[in-house]
Amino acid sequence: VSALSGHVSYPTTSIMKIPAQSRLLPGIARTLRETGYETDFLYGGDINFTNMRSYFTTTGYQHLTSDTDFSLQERTSSSWGAHDEYTFNRLLEMIKARPAGRLWHTGFLTLSSHEPFEVPYKRLEDPRLNSFAYTDHCLGTFIDRLKQLPAWKNLLIVCLPDHGSSDKLNVTSPGFYRIPMLWLGGAVKSPAVVHTL
Repeated sequence: VSALSGHVSYPTTSIMKIPAQSRLLPGIARTLRETGYETDFLYGGDINFTNMRSYFTTTGYQHLTSDTDFSLQERTSSSWGAHDEYTFNRLLEMIKARPAGRLWHTGFLTLSSHEPFEVPYKRLEDPRLNSFAYTDHCLGTFIDRLKQLPAWKNLLIVCLPDHGSSDKLNVTSPGFYRIPMLWLGGAVKSPAVVHTL
């Protein structure tokens, strides 16, 4: 909600769970639709979880892809739904199928780097850190494959977590609330680091 609607997060509740309020929120997807973009959202889990379907629909996403759009094997590969390798593959196929010259915006939420941190990947001993490494690996593979497509030239990919995770910080630490944002794609013409909050 913070990233897609510019709304502050509440400490004890989610505005997505309050349809009377969430339907009044602005949405980047709605704004882009008004300027001619096609919009869709991809999530390999239950799109009804925490009222996500209502939020995504009312803030402008025209088409939603979720766990029921994956094979039984894919959507049961984790306790949350389809593992990231399946959803990143689906996202790549969606991008390949888009007609050239058409404007589009796709939202995508991964799910493998979440409790219980069980992933089909073994690089690190710590299950939590290993699940993060798995999602990172899936993202890196996706980006490498995406660079081979014509769409890469004018593409902007914005990556950010939906929340922080640290076993060294607690909720009273300012650092607990700092999360990275990555901008990737051919639309980014030169590397830069922005330190300003």
